[in-house]
Amino acid sequence: MLKSFSTTGIGSLPHSDPVEACRVVFDSVDIPFWPQLPHRSFLELMVPQYSEGFPFLRIEGEDVRVERAEDQAVASFYEAIGNKKGFPISREYAAGLYAFMDILREKDQKLDVVKGHVTGPLTFTLSLTDDQKRPIFFDEEMRELALELLKGKVS
Repeated sequence: MLKSFSTTGIGSLPHSDPVEACRVVFDSVDIPFWPQLPHRSFLELMVPQYSEGFPFLRIEGEDVRVERAEDQAVASFYEAIGNKKGFPISREYAAGLYAFMDILREKDQKLDVVKGHVTGPLTFTLSLTDDQKRPIFFDEEMRELALELLKGKVS
């Protein structure tokens, strides 16, 4: 049972070392959270981190955008949804998440509660733009794909 006024964190930490970030989390708060490390990699910012697996996604340097191409990408995306595979976040996009889970496994530790986080659909669809720099929020199909992607990230 949670105590009143239990502490946790918002998610992002200024560290670049995922193990050090996890140590800070485990030593500092009542409700541990997996750390996002945007200083480690651009891919750990809140929009790029959840964009992995999105159809038509192009990442060049620190530019993330959607460029429509062949329709097969949409079919493959919906096939992945139908197969109930979800859209896991890889270690490259979430080093803090994987370090967090590795530490729990090494310690054989079970937690009663853990705080996770996901970029909200409005933030995601207004921040991710197409090749015309228009937010994908205004493209009904892209907005729907984004909602499915985010649901798949938390499943």
